[in-house]
Amino acid sequence: MNNSKSICDSMPKAIANAQTSHKYIKLSFKYFPQLVSVTTQLLDIRHHRRIVHKTIHDVY
Repeated sequence: MNNSKSICDSMPKAIANAQTSHKYIKLSFKYFPQLVSVTTQLLDIRHHRRIVHKTIHDVY
C-alpha cells in the first residue's frame, strides 16, 4: 500500500515535468525555423567569404 501512495505522490510531479517539456518543445518549434535560417545565412556568409578569398588569390 505504501508503494502505491508514493507513486500517486510522484504523479503530479511527472505531469508537471511533461507539461514544462511540452512548453519547451512548442517554443523550440516556434523558434526552430528562425534558427535554421540564421545558421544557413551564417554558412552562406562563410561560403561567400571563401569565394571572395579565392578570387582575391586568383587576382593577386
